[in-house]
Amino acid sequence: MSRFVTHIILVSLATVIQPVFAQQILPNFTAHYSLSKGPINFGTTIRKIIRVDEKHFLFKSVTIPKGIATIFTEGEVTEQSKWIVHNESIRPIEYSYVNTASKKKRDVKLLFDWQTQTVTNIINGDPWKMELSIGTQDKLVYQLSVMLDLAKQKKDLEYLVADGGKLKTYTIKISGEELIETPLGTFKTTKVTRTGKNRTTVLWCAHDLHYLPIKIEQSKDTGNVVATLFKLEGIKIPASVKSKTNTPKMEDLGENSD
Repeated sequence: MSRFVTHIILVSLATVIQPVFAQQILPNFTAHYSLSKGPINFGTTIRKIIRVDEKHFLFKSVTIPKGIATIFTEGEVTEQSKWIVHNESIRPIEYSYVNTASKKKRDVKLLFDWQTQTVTNIINGDPWKMELSIGTQDKLVYQLSVMLDLAKQKKDLEYLVADGGKLKTYTIKISGEELIETPLGTFKTTKVTRTGKNRTTVLWCAHDLHYLPIKIEQSKDTGNVVATLFKLEGIKIPASVKSKTNTPKMEDLGENSD
């Protein structure tokens, strides 16, 4: 067999295997989280993976305020990352963040050019470029990389992330395993923590749900915000997981029951 034919076969296999890898490890899903600060529920966040085409995937997060939170913000926050699978890792192509609230209106877009190893930052229409290192993630999609790496039983979780016009190193510490109760049942999780300059973020990632975070807690000077999974589509919950009998109504968590 000629080298040319062999090359064509290998390229064709890679084209098929990489999306299949992503689908097997991270299937399309939609996860709904209730947001609370102390006893107050102030909204929901919906996160989903969408397969755009044979090569591209979209990870999207939408936060919708409700109740008292609407006093402080007038709009939704949408964050999304378009990405591909490269060498069994996630490679971002385009990231965007939009806050529609009139007081904090902010429109951010990052365009990753892996050929020139540059990323174009566009904030409220003002663009500039910076150098891009191999393996760089964006602020949203790195959380999928955490899920993948936990599934691979990796112990050292460290990611280079394009954040605020700079390349920052996010170091994730594994804190052990915990059983966490949610409206969907009780799950065995791996607890991971990232401590930043102004905030600490803790994720409890469920072993039976491809290490999807089922609880997220963010601590800042202004207090703690907790996101708790209450509805999940696309990932089957094992029968071994006990469902709680006092599952809250959807409208109580910020969504309509229909």
